[in-house]
Amino acid sequence: MAVSRTILTRGHEIKAGEMLEKIDCGDRIAMDVKDKRFFGAESFSGNIPFWQAALDKVATPDALDPAAEPLIVADLDRMRFKLSKRAAPMPYTWRSTAHEELHFIHRGKGRFLTELGVIDAMPGRFIHLARGIRYRVVPEGGELFDFILESEVELRPSEHWKTVDLKTTMPQFPLPPETTTPGSWEERICGHDWSARVERSYDPLRIKEVVGPHELAYAIDMADIPNDIPGTHRPLRLFTNDVLDLDISRQGAGEGPPFYHRNNVRNEIHFVHAGDADQMTELGYIDAPAGTLYCMPYGIEHTFGTRETTPATLLFETKGGVKLRDGIIR
Repeated sequence: MAVSRTILTRGHEIKAGEMLEKIDCGDRIAMDVKDKRFFGAESFSGNIPFWQAALDKVATPDALDPAAEPLIVADLDRMRFKLSKRAAPMPYTWRSTAHEELHFIHRGKGRFLTELGVIDAMPGRFIHLARGIRYRVVPEGGELFDFILESEVELRPSEHWKTVDLKTTMPQFPLPPETTTPGSWEERICGHDWSARVERSYDPLRIKEVVGPHELAYAIDMADIPNDIPGTHRPLRLFTNDVLDLDISRQGAGEGPPFYHRNNVRNEIHFVHAGDADQMTELGYIDAPAGTLYCMPYGIEHTFGTRETTPATLLFETKGGVKLRDGIIR
């Protein structure tokens, strides 16, 4: 049973026409009461990274050319977001020595063929691949909408996993039998400041045996993630590191924090998988249906907007800079 929402407001009850605001500096916070009329701005200027992008409308190179690579969408501190919409199998094997990867399947079906086995791709599934793991993506039946976080910093499972006994799905070994004739196989290796294309006379994914357990490739399903952590109103934290926390927000109208929030610790970047994740902010209203990516920069006051359908949202709280790449549809 979740705690009373008034505990989150230090027990303060607001009157009609008032709003309660949380000024959040991490381990130091303050609550204040304002007149609801004193929210928002008539206009603003400057280079605030306050943006949203309709990723459903963004074309990616690999949608038309199977040999192309995913599109870089935004740059973060030691991380970046990429987008893939391929409809045909990768004709190459990929291996990053610089980043571990977290893939989120927003739409479509397929398979991730890895050297540790097969992981099915389906809507609402996270697929985690550690640094240096070889893989190929094989869509099935159309476009595979794959939203990707690449991180130079290790993504650590949070303490919430044990609290809710979060289920993980391991790769199925071995790979299915080869259906192509022997030939040349291309492997693309990506480093921090270098890249290489290596030709081999054998499929680099083919190994004879996986010895012992591992935590280098696995999947987690959105359906197995609870709306909040038992005994709290906090969403489940999936991964964390020194510069990022990834929370899974599934809170609809009346379920989120009962105050306006000013996060002075981290940017909040949302990718909406399902439902409505609208936000009211002091810089304007964010209409956020499924497929929307938007950034709430440090210190911008906000609260839930109209949420007619309960959302399922990836909430990346990040330190450092955030920059949307040029040419991404806003």
